[in-house]
Amino acid sequence: MDRTMPTIMDNIKFLNSDIARKIRSTPDFVVQDATNGDLFYVEVKYRKNGNFSLEEIGVDFPYKNAIFIVVSKNDIQWIAFEHLLAGQYLGEKSIRHIENCPHFRLDGAIVAEYKEYARNFFSNVD
Repeated sequence: MDRTMPTIMDNIKFLNSDIARKIRSTPDFVVQDATNGDLFYVEVKYRKNGNFSLEEIGVDFPYKNAIFIVVSKNDIQWIAFEHLLAGQYLGEKSIRHIENCPHFRLDGAIVAEYKEYARNFFSNVD
């Protein structure tokens, strides 16, 4: 949403109306599974430590079939909203590597390239 409507996003940044909150919470992407046509909302989060849990988004998150992709200095992982609701989370010892996500069929070599980009990015982040 930030890239498709940057002017609107800048103008509503500090508004607290219902519509402004809904626009700000719109997922980053909608992805379709090529094999069965299922649609998923995808949110990308950047966390140096890779930690991500339900506390960050709350149980009232409106997109119940969302998948969260968490980019960190060590990995790119995924977790579904339903897993968060079940008490699961991403942490240092998580093993939800994005290349193994059953909803995406990603090339491991390309994922490795993006993991290197993430390492380079986070090497400059405190």
